[in-house]
Amino acid sequence: MDRGAPRQSVLRFLEWGGEALETPGHTVESISLLVYDGAQLGSQAAAPDPVAVLTGDTLFVGDVGRPDLRASLGWSASELGGMLYDSLHGKLLKLPDTTKVYPAHGAGSLCGKAISKETVSTIGDQRLLNYALQPMTKERFIELVTADQPDAPAYFTYDAVLNSRERQTLDQALARELKPLTLQQLQSAVEDGAQLLDTRDPAEFAAAHLRGSVNIGLGGQYASWAGTLLDPSRPIVIVADPAAETQSALRLGRIGFDRVEGFLDGGLAAAADVVTTERLSPQTAAQRIAAPNAPTVIATWRQGDATLTLNQSPYSGTFSLIITSIALEALARKAQATAVTMDAREAPAREAARAKEQADAARAGAEKTRTTNKDTFKP
Repeated sequence: MDRGAPRQSVLRFLEWGGEALETPGHTVESISLLVYDGAQLGSQAAAPDPVAVLTGDTLFVGDVGRPDLRASLGWSASELGGMLYDSLHGKLLKLPDTTKVYPAHGAGSLCGKAISKETVSTIGDQRLLNYALQPMTKERFIELVTADQPDAPAYFTYDAVLNSRERQTLDQALARELKPLTLQQLQSAVEDGAQLLDTRDPAEFAAAHLRGSVNIGLGGQYASWAGTLLDPSRPIVIVADPAAETQSALRLGRIGFDRVEGFLDGGLAAAADVVTTERLSPQTAAQRIAAPNAPTVIATWRQGDATLTLNQSPYSGTFSLIITSIALEALARKAQATAVTMDAREAPAREAARAKEQADAARAGAEKTRTTNKDTFKP
């Protein structure tokens, strides 16, 4: 990238300048946004070095965007992996080391397999510490970034299709969706096919909830679980803590689930006919599983995590254990003869994990050096 070339596409935003940079790889249409200090732009024909780059899903702190999410739309992981390599090495890594990096996601996102919890870094630090940016051939890079990616929820493809269409803005959707409903209106919507989503804390849900509701608490990976468990083609009605209705609908809208028909006005306090769910410790669950009349065990997890509850069936009087956020191996040991197993493989590839450990060690060493030199800059 010729840093001295005239920049006709730099846009002014108050005291800042911005420029779009095509960085395909995660998707074909992926871009990054270069950010300039407007005071340095002046009347020069050539732009100065950017102070930051908004890398979207192309470059994360500690990782790069996964290139395997467009297979259903005709793009292979290898094709996009090659584009990603070119975008990183031909464009982003040619930026100055001091350029700050602001990615679109942090730890917990399924758009990568080893994303750091840090939310900002620099090109220089990523050049040094990011496992995917170490010297390697394009073929080796493609092999590395396409291996052992976590399972992608079905809504990823749904969102990819939506992104190619003209849609309402989030504000427009929320203005339509944030409609208070009486209990009767909410139940009528459910009878007509709407999904009943309860976004309260799992402990509150266990104490009391409306029959037939799905509990996905706002405190966890709410949008990711909602996209996995809910049907985007069906309407949604929400039960939330008072003042949490907007967040409940907003985070659904960010993944394209904007068919919310309203929320229960006043929260669950407006309902009289509620049911409860017993929450069990691993020890109690293991004892019940090992008992002669053991309940049916339903294990529901994504990469091994969620919550443990006990639901009593209103039809047969039997119990089902729903295991979602405990260590299933420990439960199996306590149950002894009970065959409860799970796939305990870690999401990152072993090679990526080793590289991340080395990167963490290097980061710690760099931080120690900065402290010794009384350098107050923190990446």
